[in-house]
Amino acid sequence: NTKVTDEGLKAIRDMKSLTWLELKGTAVTDAGLAHLRDWTQLQILHLAGTKVTRASLPWIAGNGELGVLSLNRVPIADADLAVLKPLQKLHTIYLNETPVTDAGLEHLLAFPSLSTLYIEDTALTDAGLATLAKIKSLKLVTLWRTKVTAAGVAALRKALPECTVQWDGK
Repeated sequence: NTKVTDEGLKAIRDMKSLTWLELKGTAVTDAGLAHLRDWTQLQILHLAGTKVTRASLPWIAGNGELGVLSLNRVPIADADLAVLKPLQKLHTIYLNETPVTDAGLEHLLAFPSLSTLYIEDTALTDAGLATLAKIKSLKLVTLWRTKVTAAGVAALRKALPECTVQWDGK
């Protein structure tokens, strides 16, 4: 929650070896991220609450070293997750407060190292949990304020006994 802007990103565009970029809560837009188009070494990228849209997803997907991606409160849709498929090192993704639904979770099957999924405050249902049950690498899933049921959560826990499933029971 700083005053970083698109102009601020222009000022750091030559810092191509940075591995961690925390922009959550800033006014950064797709135009700002365009200044970083030559960056390919990012391992951690937090965009929660920015003004970034799906237009930046191809650039994000080009950061093959990316392991952690936060898209909380970014207006991405189910099909947009398919664009991220090149991120084969992705192990943690934050999708809280996004329009992602059960259908979008099918695209998460493309990430062989995915161990942590935050998907709170979404329209996720038990149908989405059935998809998550196929991701054997998951170790933590947070489901607060979703539309899943106790039966769906129990089935997920049974399918992924090594995974911690956090749910508020509502």
